[in-house]
Amino acid sequence: MLTPWLALMGGLVSRPMHRSQREFRGLKNSVQARLYTSLMASWLITRQLRKVSTRLTSLREELRVIDEQAMYLGDDAADAELRAIVSESGRDAYHAREAGGHAAAMASHRAKVVAEIGRLERRQDELLDQMNG
Repeated sequence: MLTPWLALMGGLVSRPMHRSQREFRGLKNSVQARLYTSLMASWLITRQLRKVSTRLTSLREELRVIDEQAMYLGDDAADAELRAIVSESGRDAYHAREAGGHAAAMASHRAKVVAEIGRLERRQDELLDQMNG
């Protein structure tokens, strides 16, 4: 046992173990160890599933908002392009290019969100397979 005085003088201080490490160390046979390991794995999978599900919900809501905004940005870009063709002024052409750029940026952002949703759905399927298998 290490005395507080020895610890202050630079003696070796053992790092306290986490409760799960003490429990795992105290298991007597491999059956208990396997059971403990499978319970921990199940807990981790459940935790990851919750995180993925929460993220999917927020991304789907974001996608709904993006679709609504993209509709208005696309209409605005089409109107600005028509105005630029009719008026033949440099200012209207600039506005049309700017509106088209906003619509393109929103389409790009939408593609990224859709790809992330697909990736998370595949991850969710993998986690469910791990939990059932």
